[in-house]
Amino acid sequence: MKLRINEKFVIILFTFFSILGYTVNVNFSYVSLVTIICFILFSSYKKTVYLIFLLIPNIRIFDNTGFINYVNLIIYLIGFIYLLNSFKLEKTDLIFLTIFILFEVAHIGLYIGKTSFNDEIIAIITFFWNLLICLILLRNRKEISLEKINNHLIIGLFISILVKTLTYGTDFINYFLSTNDRFSAFSGDPNYFSMYLLLAITYILFYVKKCYRNYMIFIMLALTGIFTSSKMFVLIFIFLCIIFVFYNIKYKKFLLYSIPLVFLVGCIIVYLFGDIINPLIDKVFLRFFSNESQVFNISKMTTGRSDLFVFYIKQLFSNISLLFLGNGMRYNYLFNQLVAHNTYLDILLSWGIAVSITFIFYIFKIIKGQVQKFKIYSTIQCVIFLIIIFSLSSFTADMFFYLLFLVVLPIMEERDGKNISVNVDI
Repeated sequence: MKLRINEKFVIILFTFFSILGYTVNVNFSYVSLVTIICFILFSSYKKTVYLIFLLIPNIRIFDNTGFINYVNLIIYLIGFIYLLNSFKLEKTDLIFLTIFILFEVAHIGLYIGKTSFNDEIIAIITFFWNLLICLILLRNRKEISLEKINNHLIIGLFISILVKTLTYGTDFINYFLSTNDRFSAFSGDPNYFSMYLLLAITYILFYVKKCYRNYMIFIMLALTGIFTSSKMFVLIFIFLCIIFVFYNIKYKKFLLYSIPLVFLVGCIIVYLFGDIINPLIDKVFLRFFSNESQVFNISKMTTGRSDLFVFYIKQLFSNISLLFLGNGMRYNYLFNQLVAHNTYLDILLSWGIAVSITFIFYIFKIIKGQVQKFKIYSTIQCVIFLIIIFSLSSFTADMFFYLLFLVVLPIMEERDGKNISVNVDI
């Protein structure tokens, strides 16, 4: 029996009890957990599927209970209920899934003595479960709202920011100004958190109507990005702003008012909160160039990522088996647990050239269909995602396929003839 439950009220309760769980007593976090689970069990599966995107930026929000995988399990539960109610796959999906699973299982023997058999089986099950749910969502995309997915991601970001900020209390600003720690809220990683922020910002800039409310959302998310001290965030944010200006160059009246307005608001914020913002900017800048010698040191500028890239490229071309067949998704266990910090290398190191090309072609074929050309507003979020994952190892992360679904949905909606110009409602 499905009950009529007000989702907004549930989200408010989830946020409220999560705050109390960190500021008053951990037992309130259990109340927050039960609230979400009850909503999932007694509400429509078409409503609860959007919670996946709200929970992604809050993947570590129940860590204070002592168990770090509650959100992962909730996402699996949502996927399971959705699968039971709306299973829809084509024969080609099942064939390719079977090929990928068998190929990954064939690599298990490589990890003997490196990791436990149980851990390897669990990793395979969770990876292909997330891929399966993503495929089902793609096949059922006509009943899924692009607006609601992005709205839930944005709401999830603000919940994560709010609860984490209140957890630090009055020492929040001083803590991040006086330490080398980077803000990640409850995402588990500042780079992943930066990615979520950038995807939300891209949505606001290109997919929604222009209004003061959305400008404020944009500014708040952009300011939060500074606290992550992420070089990736800064570079892609600047790139986004440049693309946004050129994309809207035909709207001269809009640019004539909006750019000075944003500049004026920025100046006011810097004037009022300069003591906070200036040290944060310095902190971000120092991550690019901590000294003069670092200006020409690619390794230091990329925080060692370029070294890992060169290392794994050498490994690929010095080992024919690795190049063509890969070492499985847990390849890093064969290289002192060093991940490539590059999702494209992740795929290649995991599955080799043959299966990697097959996987990419399969996903591309699902997305593209018969359309030969796409407009910028439907592809920009996907382009930003593809740029971001060049510096992140996210192929086996739980959120990877859900974010992939999020960024390709606008492309598929354009392919289906839908109008994707919507308005964020928070």
